[in-house]
Amino acid sequence: MTNPSLSETMDRHRKRWMQLAGVTGVAVGLSKDDASQRCIQVYVTTDAWPEGLERVIEGHPVEIVKTQQFRAF
Repeated sequence: MTNPSLSETMDRHRKRWMQLAGVTGVAVGLSKDDASQRCIQVYVTTDAWPEGLERVIEGHPVEIVKTQQFRAF
Protein backbone atom coordinates (compact mmCIF):
# COMPACT_ATOMS: atom_id res chain seq x y z
CA MET A 1 0.00 0.00 0.00
CA THR A 2 1.39 3.42 -0.92
CA ASN A 3 1.12 6.66 1.03
CA PRO A 4 -1.41 9.24 -0.14
CA SER A 5 0.05 12.05 -2.22
CA LEU A 6 1.49 15.10 -0.53
CA SER A 7 -1.34 17.28 -1.84
CA GLU A 8 -4.03 14.84 -0.69
CA THR A 9 -2.51 14.68 2.78
CA MET A 10 -2.20 18.46 3.02
CA ASP A 11 -5.80 18.97 1.87
CA ARG A 12 -7.11 16.42 4.37
CA HIS A 13 -5.41 18.14 7.36
CA ARG A 14 -5.45 21.81 6.26
CA LYS A 15 -8.59 22.84 8.16
CA ARG A 16 -7.31 21.42 11.46
CA TRP A 17 -3.85 22.95 11.02
CA MET A 18 -5.30 26.37 10.23
CA GLN A 19 -7.01 26.31 13.63
CA LEU A 20 -3.68 25.93 15.47
CA ALA A 21 -2.32 29.04 17.21
CA GLY A 22 0.13 30.94 15.01
CA VAL A 23 -0.60 29.06 11.76
CA THR A 24 -1.37 31.34 8.81
CA GLY A 25 -1.16 28.96 5.83
CA VAL A 26 -0.08 25.60 4.39
CA ALA A 27 1.50 24.62 1.09
CA VAL A 28 3.49 21.93 -0.67
CA GLY A 29 7.08 23.03 -1.19
CA LEU A 30 10.71 21.98 -1.25
CA SER A 31 12.44 21.07 1.99
CA LYS A 32 14.80 23.71 3.33
CA ASP A 33 17.17 20.89 4.35
CA ASP A 34 17.07 18.95 1.06
CA ALA A 35 15.84 20.84 -2.01
CA SER A 36 15.31 17.55 -3.84
CA GLN A 37 12.64 16.50 -1.33
CA ARG A 38 9.10 17.88 -1.27
CA CYS A 39 7.36 18.51 2.04
CA ILE A 40 4.30 20.11 3.57
CA GLN A 41 5.16 23.64 4.64
CA VAL A 42 3.15 25.20 7.44
CA TYR A 43 3.47 28.98 7.66
CA VAL A 44 3.61 30.30 11.22
CA THR A 45 4.01 33.67 12.92
CA THR A 46 6.07 32.35 15.85
CA ASP A 47 9.44 30.64 16.30
CA ALA A 48 7.90 27.76 18.23
CA TRP A 49 6.60 24.55 16.68
CA PRO A 50 2.78 24.75 16.94
CA GLU A 51 1.27 22.43 19.53
CA GLY A 52 -0.69 19.69 17.75
CA LEU A 53 1.28 19.91 14.48
CA GLU A 54 2.92 16.65 13.44
CA ARG A 55 6.51 16.61 12.16
CA VAL A 56 5.68 13.72 9.81
CA ILE A 57 2.16 12.88 8.69
CA GLU A 58 1.09 9.91 6.58
CA GLY A 59 4.75 9.39 5.70
CA HIS A 60 5.31 13.00 4.54
CA PRO A 61 7.67 15.45 6.27
CA VAL A 62 6.24 18.66 7.70
CA GLU A 63 8.30 21.85 8.06
CA ILE A 64 7.42 25.23 9.50
CA VAL A 65 8.20 28.49 7.71
CA LYS A 66 8.21 31.65 9.80
CA THR A 67 6.30 34.51 8.20
CA GLN A 68 4.40 37.61 9.12
CA GLN A 69 0.65 37.56 9.41
CA PHE A 70 -0.96 37.86 5.96
CA ARG A 71 -4.42 37.78 4.46
CA ALA A 72 -5.44 36.64 0.99
CA PHE A 73 -7.74 38.92 -1.01
